[in-house]
Amino acid sequence: MSQPSFNFKPPQFDRAYDYLYHYAQTQGEKIALVYGDERISYEDLKHRVDTLATALLERGLQSGERIACLSAPHPECIQLMLASMAIGAIWVGINPRYQLAEMQHVIDDARPKFLFSRSQMGKRDYREELTALKENHPDLQLVILNGDLKAANGQSFTDFCEHKNRTNQYLPLDSIDGESPCLIVYTSGTTGKPKGALLKQSACVRHGKLSLAQFKPEPLKVINYYPVNHVAGIVANSIYTLVGGGCNVLMEQFNPAKALETIEKESITQWGGIPTMLQLCVAHEDFSKRDLSSVQLLSWGGSAAPQTLLQTLSERVPYLSTLYAATETTGGTFIMPPNRDLDLLAQSVGQAMNDVEYRLVDEQDNVVSDGNVGELQLKGPFCMLEYWGQEEATRDTYSKDGWLKTGDLAKQDNNGNLFLIGRSKEMYKSGGFNVYPREVEQAIEDIDGVDMIAVVSVPDELYGEVGHAYITSKANSQLSEESLREDCRQRLANYKIPKAFHLLNHLPLLANGKIDKKQLQANARAIAEHSS
Repeated sequence: MSQPSFNFKPPQFDRAYDYLYHYAQTQGEKIALVYGDERISYEDLKHRVDTLATALLERGLQSGERIACLSAPHPECIQLMLASMAIGAIWVGINPRYQLAEMQHVIDDARPKFLFSRSQMGKRDYREELTALKENHPDLQLVILNGDLKAANGQSFTDFCEHKNRTNQYLPLDSIDGESPCLIVYTSGTTGKPKGALLKQSACVRHGKLSLAQFKPEPLKVINYYPVNHVAGIVANSIYTLVGGGCNVLMEQFNPAKALETIEKESITQWGGIPTMLQLCVAHEDFSKRDLSSVQLLSWGGSAAPQTLLQTLSERVPYLSTLYAATETTGGTFIMPPNRDLDLLAQSVGQAMNDVEYRLVDEQDNVVSDGNVGELQLKGPFCMLEYWGQEEATRDTYSKDGWLKTGDLAKQDNNGNLFLIGRSKEMYKSGGFNVYPREVEQAIEDIDGVDMIAVVSVPDELYGEVGHAYITSKANSQLSEESLREDCRQRLANYKIPKAFHLLNHLPLLANGKIDKKQLQANARAIAEHSS
């Protein structure tokens, strides 16, 4: 078995395309992407990216304009992302689990010039949604990656790439540097509507440069089943692997049996996920049967991992690591170096990465001393440029003296290890995905018969946290838990749908007339504890 590197020195570029060019020249035949039986070398990947970039330029895409991709993590998504980064465009990933209203918000907000999409993924047909998006945005140019072109008057991806009037372009364009914006990643806001974090080129590659310098599996072969609108899949997996000249093994979506099969079949050396995914893998009957001996590093983020889970995983994997990351920080800012200290790994997210300034402050922004709880605030070259088109929201995310406010409460020990305590905002994480109660409430408010609605979160052993919805109904309505759940399936991605719906005659109110969410949360916790 190959041994990992503890002193890898990745090339020091500030643009993603420079890494693609470098590895296409130095290891062109090495495999860069795997999807099922498809193998794409670095040389081939560069050729495909160059072809796409030229096609985009010839169709008039300008620096700063957006292209969107509605798809699971297929090779075309990675190619489109790198092509857009090479010419100064901005790439927007859209989760295929979104419902039409969620897709519509992203298109309304980002205003992409092109939308690349599959017409069908798994058992779901997207033709009606694509037709609706095109009708609402007549200038949107639709390119179908597979399947039926007629429903939404789309052009085929093959025809798009085979555009004949080629012009010679030297990529990346000279006008692009490390400060150039390149990605919009949507993350929900406390007002309910997702906000687009605008990220820059140098921030996207810095996570890989810093992480791989500490520990690099040899050979670097990463399994990637995150959606295309998740910073973990885009930055912490895809661009990270590119920075290290490794192999990015793509899966259409997470499935524990398929993930374990892929690890064995592809000899994966770095396995990552949120704790929920890892718990599902460990609980699966194939966990004990599959050969996982190729894995050198297991890493996770999104929430804390139970020590019992880490104990089981440590019996199969030599090194474990965790990190603290956020969309607004373009990936990781704190990291626990790979080790086998299960007590520490279960409690702490590690120490600040080399370029991270941080502080823990009280409600008046006064720095708290070691051992005391405060809000984590950050500074560094990794911070987002802005929330796309939202000056007020961007301003509110920073303190008066320029620190990014994470909303996470934490404390640190004398060694600089950070321990997360909770979140000061209402947002909760279910299965590693951010969920904001107000967004869920707004979706449920639109259901016929709903009068009042409040959503609170409670701890959950599998998903970390889940939502409970408390609802009062209008007179003569026929609401039920089953009907509410079905309506939510049409309006929300599945990880946002509350685990439980409670129909009440009235909701408890505070003296100021607001719903008493603390009382509801206590009730939800009691119900959850009783049922466990």
